[in-house]
Amino acid sequence: LERVGIEHLRIEFPEDEYAGHHKEAGYNGMFLTDLLHSWVRDVTIANADSGILTDSSKNVTIRDVRTEGRRAHYSVHVARSYGMLVRDFTFRAPAIHNPSFNTHARRSVYVGGEVHHARLDQHNGYNHQNLFDNLRAHLIPRWNLFRHGGDHDTRPAAGAFNTFWNI
Repeated sequence: LERVGIEHLRIEFPEDEYAGHHKEAGYNGMFLTDLLHSWVRDVTIANADSGILTDSSKNVTIRDVRTEGRRAHYSVHVARSYGMLVRDFTFRAPAIHNPSFNTHARRSVYVGGEVHHARLDQHNGYNHQNLFDNLRAHLIPRWNLFRHGGDHDTRPAAGAFNTFWNI
């Protein structure tokens, strides 16, 4: 699909307790897959297992997205995609991967955001040439900002030229 836009939306799930890593019920806000030249703008997602998941997409802008509520798996997940731009976001809901460049993400950017319970996830799977820029990262004690997730069989954690700037 091309030129798909999702705007001015609130998605709210029940306030159920988070079931645990890979035990989620499936309360996922959006799964953007096989999209080209598309956008998400002005969206709030509450009590999700994952806010926005992406896969096999190119040139998609995700802007002014907010997550809130209970613990989650992902805030925004960029995987197997190229040229993704996630900007001007606020991730208040704690998430295990918060935010994430996942398997084979390349030449994509998170910029101008605020992340509570931040963990800048590089998730294994050879993602490369990605940028985290101008982020306000709120940490919690004993929380490793750069701890990545992902299957150890898909190492390395990341490829060349991933950049962390103005964090």
